[in-house]
Amino acid sequence: MNKIISISKIKNDADRLFKEGKFYCSEAIVYAIKGNIDPNMPDALVAAASGFPVGVGKSKCMCGAVSGGVIALGYFFGRRQPGKATDFDTTHT
Repeated sequence: MNKIISISKIKNDADRLFKEGKFYCSEAIVYAIKGNIDPNMPDALVAAASGFPVGVGKSKCMCGAVSGGVIALGYFFGRRQPGKATDFDTTHT
């Protein structure tokens, strides 16, 4: 995992992939995050983002760039086991 992250490079990489027609927005965001933050991120995560472009299956209900970002955030910070908290859980007891 890269320790130094450039948000502008992620944005530019995703924008380029989208404008060149190589990926839709959600796929481009996840692919750019993969390339800039964690190259070991599974390609399956990019494939999972393929259902979200143009607002979930082209329904125009939700921004694909936002959903791609949420997918990537979940990869890094989401739960891996049912019922278990993450290291980033903010629940107070």
